[in-house]
Amino acid sequence: MLDDLKKNGVRSIGGILGILVFMRTMPCYLWSVESILRPICAILILTICLSNISNEKWTKWIFCCIACAYIWATVFVDHSSIVTVFNFLAFACIPIIKRDLIFETYRSFRCIFVFFVALSIINYIMVFIGFDFWGRVIEPLNKLKDYKYMMYPFLVVPMQGTLGRFSSIYDEPGFIGTLAALMLIAERMNLQKRGNVVLLVAGIIAFSFYFYVAMIFGFILFSSKLKHKWVYIGMLFVFVIVTYNNEYLYDTIWSRFEYDAEEGKFAGDNRNGGGLDYAYEAILGTPLFFTGLGSTIAEEYSGAASLKLVILKHGFIFVFLNLLGYFILSLRQILNKKDLIAFFVFFLLTLYQRPGFYGTYSVFMYVMLIYKFGETKYEEYT
Repeated sequence: MLDDLKKNGVRSIGGILGILVFMRTMPCYLWSVESILRPICAILILTICLSNISNEKWTKWIFCCIACAYIWATVFVDHSSIVTVFNFLAFACIPIIKRDLIFETYRSFRCIFVFFVALSIINYIMVFIGFDFWGRVIEPLNKLKDYKYMMYPFLVVPMQGTLGRFSSIYDEPGFIGTLAALMLIAERMNLQKRGNVVLLVAGIIAFSFYFYVAMIFGFILFSSKLKHKWVYIGMLFVFVIVTYNNEYLYDTIWSRFEYDAEEGKFAGDNRNGGGLDYAYEAILGTPLFFTGLGSTIAEEYSGAASLKLVILKHGFIFVFLNLLGYFILSLRQILNKKDLIAFFVFFLLTLYQRPGFYGTYSVFMYVMLIYKFGETKYEEYT
């Protein structure tokens, strides 16, 4: 009886936390209330986390590392308001909540996310074929963008002429590709599980460079455990032939895999644009490399998003303390050495593409991935 009540309590709290994490992904419905929503969600998340702290080993060390990173960034580098400090401390509490709450929160978040993405795909197809949907113009979430968006019932589209890549209810296609890839990797590329095909389709039509790289990584990592893997290989072969010979799809997908010898990177690697490389090289080897220049520096490099920008903002100290916290957590949870190495390869790939130290949803996804890579009773949570 007590066990049932405890499980129901965890499910209820996980449901609430899952909704809060989803809200912090900032779907288009919430763009206009971002400034109000942030402190409210931070307080609620912090309260839930502090009430459900894990008693497993090394918990204090994990919290100390990540909390010190955010205190360093907000108090010593940015001199932020107390609201911002509390918001960032909520991030530091997510990695130390109880294991069962992590899984219940993920279950709740995934259900909500898949539901909206599935409706978005239907909406996207209908808009693509010319169905006359009601929509209204909304301002961008990122004020640095010089264009507005058309918001349909379950879809948002940049007002830049053509329909373009799929971004669901978010402001960037890369965002939907990143979240879809993280969840598919967490699910071990199991396309037989309900909702995973929706995530796969969403990532494909988002034409996210990160998504395609992550799927290659996932297939290599989990191919021995996949059922009907030859069917997937056949489908991939057909997909490559069809898209490679289409000019638009070639430019959108495959040209981004071409290696630029002069730049020393793949064409799709656009994370360090807008002069960020030069700014990063300027502080390399100086004290500013360790301390950072502050968040306001990000406004000058709106076209870039990589670990270099994080170091430029809050220094290598911030990055190192975060990585150390996640490293300790992964050592505790992932006992298999091969799985541990696989996790870190994928984790570093993710950080390079879209470092998520500043987002509730991304911090949660990193923690969830660690638990998913380390879980032994997988069936219990599927």
